Amino acid sequence: YAINFDECGGDPAKLSIDNCSGDVHMEKITGVDVSSVVDTPAADSMEYRLATLVGYLQSQGFEFPFDLIVNDNINWQSLRVGGHSQGATHALYLAKYFFAAHACLLAGGFDIPDAFPSIPPENLADWLLDESVSVDINNVRAFVSVDDGSYDSFIRAYIHLGMIEGTHYVE
Repeated sequence: YAINFDECGGDPAKLSIDNCSGDVHMEKITGVDVSSVVDTPAADSMEYRLATLVGYLQSQGFEFPFDLIVNDNINWQSLRVGGHSQGATHALYLAKYFFAAHACLLAGGFDIPDAFPSIPPENLADWLLDESVSVDINNVRAFVSVDDGSYDSFIRAYIHLGMIEGTHYVE
């Protein structure tokens, strides 16, 4: 389900949930119940699925060039993540809050703001505006099409994060 349309948008009641999209990202990644709009069991979380895949591949004799699991946790700091659209926004979230080694954004990196306590003037989701943790933009690259219907939203997020056209993103 799309975070911007199904889970945190479309319904005015959902727009009043503080940090709606940030909490949805966290729950989808970890399976920890932090969002009132999704129900992601731990076994459906990105972390569990990735750990299961790693375990399977290792049982088949595959050796990773680094420790992908450390103390039963995904070693995000060693991973390069990426995605398209909502997957790109998950990648940016992983770069910011889980310190993924690198994030590649293909037409993504934006979530709608909630209206709690009011829609911010930047028109960005709370987690993108959160200054308690910053994303290392030197580890983020993005590609966006000027014909994409969300182009303006993506660029607004990139500029807010300090990304520079031609250095951190290309159109």
